[in-house]
Amino acid sequence: MIPNIVEIARSEGISGQLKSTTKFIVDVCPFCGAKKHLTMNPRPDVNGFRCVKCEVRGGALDFVRLLHDLRSNREAFAWAQAHRTAPVIQTNYVTSIQPEFYADPDKCDKVYRAFLSGLRLLEPHKADLKRRGLTDEEICAGMYRSIVPYVQDVVGRIGNRYDLRGVGGFYRNPGGVWRIALAKSPGYYIPVRDMDGRITGLVIRSDPTTDAKRPKYLNVSSEDYPNGTKGRALPNYACKLGQAETVIITEGILKSNITYALAQRGYPKLAGKPVVGIVGVSTIKPVLDALPEWKQRGVKNVYVAFDADKCHNDKVREWESKLVAELQKAGFRVATLSWPIEKGKGIDDFLLNSME
Repeated sequence: MIPNIVEIARSEGISGQLKSTTKFIVDVCPFCGAKKHLTMNPRPDVNGFRCVKCEVRGGALDFVRLLHDLRSNREAFAWAQAHRTAPVIQTNYVTSIQPEFYADPDKCDKVYRAFLSGLRLLEPHKADLKRRGLTDEEICAGMYRSIVPYVQDVVGRIGNRYDLRGVGGFYRNPGGVWRIALAKSPGYYIPVRDMDGRITGLVIRSDPTTDAKRPKYLNVSSEDYPNGTKGRALPNYACKLGQAETVIITEGILKSNITYALAQRGYPKLAGKPVVGIVGVSTIKPVLDALPEWKQRGVKNVYVAFDADKCHNDKVREWESKLVAELQKAGFRVATLSWPIEKGKGIDDFLLNSME
């Protein structure tokens, strides 16, 4: 029995407006202070929240955990039960609020590849990738796929072949049929690969929209759905790590793939160096956790290539400094890459514009 997230918010003195049965807009985000940016969905099979300003998101228990600085959702559940003044949501199926379980990378890779193999890439999305600098061969190898109308049918078929538990993005609906979250979000899937080339997650590149609040990129996660699994903000390795001595870190999953591809075609000084893309400048922990493995594989040097807007973006500069400090502390030789912002915001833009 999981507390209703809107009633939790109200019991905490957090005000807002209930726009519909699935949309409660919080007046002020308790995590970043932004006004009208945090939205809650009290629907029983979702019961979650998301702030488009600070990008914090999760389920009802995640909200309690973050609000009271608790260590786990188990503690959050205990806290909610002890302080419960709100009605609870009762379901006849197991929800995602369980001790976290993630499938191993090999299983994730098999499932994601089977899923993506059942989809196709629409021409507008292929054109977008080519505009960014990728060739037909690179697009094919990257396994980019569009979110097509029959996406849930594909999930249903692979759900009959594989156990999807623990694979981020998938969940069972009340009828017990496997589904994938965000299936109605217009855009295309970008696979996230680990240092051994296994697909361990998916990110959606959203189609252009006039909705300023819609994120350009969405992490495919089903943590707030029945039998769902949180999609972790894992870094993307544009190629296998191998025994490389130098690694490049940039911000952006797709950006890392494009940067690596362009470097092979026109930049000998960067060619052959693995490019690692993090979801955002603040999501450096998964990279830091991987540093011991990097050392074992022979990595000695790291180039940090955050976007050129760091010249006037304090947040980017702050996180770049934190990352550099942690890398140096771990014993790596570190260099930061910079370029004139008029040449492009990201390193991929810079490389592409320099080729033209």
